[in-house]
Amino acid sequence: MRTIRLRGPRSLIAVNTAGRRTAQSGLDSTVQRDTRPHHGRTAEAVAPAARISAVVDVLVRAVPLAQTRRLRQAILRPHETLEQLASHEPAAAFAVGAFDGEELIAVGFVAPDGEVGAWRVRGMATAPHARGRGAGTLVLEALLRHATTRGARRIWCNARTPARSLYERAGLRVVSEAFEIPDIGPHFVMELTRGPT
Repeated sequence: MRTIRLRGPRSLIAVNTAGRRTAQSGLDSTVQRDTRPHHGRTAEAVAPAARISAVVDVLVRAVPLAQTRRLRQAILRPHETLEQLASHEPAAAFAVGAFDGEELIAVGFVAPDGEVGAWRVRGMATAPHARGRGAGTLVLEALLRHATTRGARRIWCNARTPARSLYERAGLRVVSEAFEIPDIGPHFVMELTRGPT
């Protein structure tokens, strides 16, 4: 067994040794991954959901929105200054960062946007060298959980076309044709809807 420690603002998704995703409460969550062979295959080959636990020594926690700006600028909007980036941020935003040691490797934020009960995920960015390790997935799941616990009935985003699968794995679906945002690139509107609670 390998143990991976994750921290976040409320609860995070963990993967139990059977590869099933389970919610963990509190500020610290521990993930265990069964790496023993199963009929000649590792548990990861048997249970693809266990791949989320491949994130080693990554801590996910709430961060000040300002702390996300450099990574967001570098990945999403290199043509804008930090001041321009900050001017697009809603005052009520909740930001999350994923850290590999002291290094911030993935970020995102969520805030109410649109009709009552609608929340928008924005600013999802992962450092290129950290992609494919599950950090972006953990950030997105923390943002979705934050919005849901605050009564979100619709969670939406303008997703860059290459990131479509990240959002689909989290349950969002495409609800628009592809469209171009100048200086940024092609996007889809994606959403996750929930019934009244």
